[in-house]
Amino acid sequence: MKKFIWNTQKNSKSFWGEYHHNASRNWIFYLLEKIKYEILEDLNQIKKSDEIIIVDSELNSKTSFYYDLSNKCSKIFLIHLGDEGGKEKTDFIYECCSHIWRTFCLGYFFNNNKVTCIPIGYKSGLTVNKKKILKKKIYGPLLELLMHQVVMI
Repeated sequence: MKKFIWNTQKNSKSFWGEYHHNASRNWIFYLLEKIKYEILEDLNQIKKSDEIIIVDSELNSKTSFYYDLSNKCSKIFLIHLGDEGGKEKTDFIYECCSHIWRTFCLGYFFNNNKVTCIPIGYKSGLTVNKKKILKKKIYGPLLELLMHQVVMI
């Protein structure tokens, strides 16, 4: 079963963690609206067969969290918010994940098949237009998997 964790504001009291939790929830949940999942509040509810969708930011201090999580579930799908400059230490955490979607793309992610770059979320709303999105191939497999009919304005 797929389970969902919003982790940006957990295990760390930071401005950006709270910011992502408050400012990105609507567009992330819109992206996931066709995916069936259960929202997890307690990590002890995870079973080895579960696939985890996790939204997170500020990964530098979360290596042990991801190591432990990878041993509790079958797959981790990370939506990594922030890290505009690519300064976060992501190598080990990304290795723990089956796939990663980043809102900020840098050249060295282009050759990593596990990383897909997505546009950052909206602030003034969404417009639905499937034709426009299907013409844009640059967003990769996330369009097929999660971003049905979304066009950023």
